[in-house]
Amino acid sequence: MSESENLSISPPPTFQEEHPDRFGNRVLHLRHRHIEREFALSLDLQAPTQSSLRTLERGTIGDWKLPSRAVAFSPELLALAREYRALSPPERAEKLNNLVFDSLEYTTDVKPHPLNATSIWTQKRGSCADFAHVLLALGRAAGLPSRYIAGFGPSPGALHAWVEFGFEGHWHAFDPTHGRRAEGLYLPVAQGRDFYDCAPHQGSFRGGNARLEMHCELT
Repeated sequence: MSESENLSISPPPTFQEEHPDRFGNRVLHLRHRHIEREFALSLDLQAPTQSSLRTLERGTIGDWKLPSRAVAFSPELLALAREYRALSPPERAEKLNNLVFDSLEYTTDVKPHPLNATSIWTQKRGSCADFAHVLLALGRAAGLPSRYIAGFGPSPGALHAWVEFGFEGHWHAFDPTHGRRAEGLYLPVAQGRDFYDCAPHQGSFRGGNARLEMHCELT
């Protein structure tokens, strides 16, 4: 832990381990043999917002150009993406981001397991994760290295998702839900090929009447 972090867990876990995943995200594994009533984890940290460009590592580009669990290349999306391949990477990124923003209707109906990009494009509506998956599909099909970013966006304390496109040696952040660059008050927390690589929490339990809640607050 760095000096800018404060982690507290109650009750203390019987097993705790932290390691980086293949995308560089920090993963914390906890295990409890028995929880009487409530399990609480609190993490306070200081982190930079999306204000500076992150370097595009050339050796990892293959991960960001292929389909993934929630990023499918339907014939319609492939045909759309081909129309933008003649543009420069910056123009391609801007226009694809605007296309998704103009084509989809935003809904707050967030599903625990998001649909893939093809299904979202067909129904023309979805959450911020769904907007990101459609933009990822179009970006990758148009030849842009594209990765899913999970973090905090303009709405205070709300988890959000957006996309980073790799060109000109750096990652450039775009928010298709709001139709703009993801700059300033955006706090990236994790990256991956899609939602399933960086879901904020996963777990299992035995017993009834249990639920998992997550509360985030920016200060």
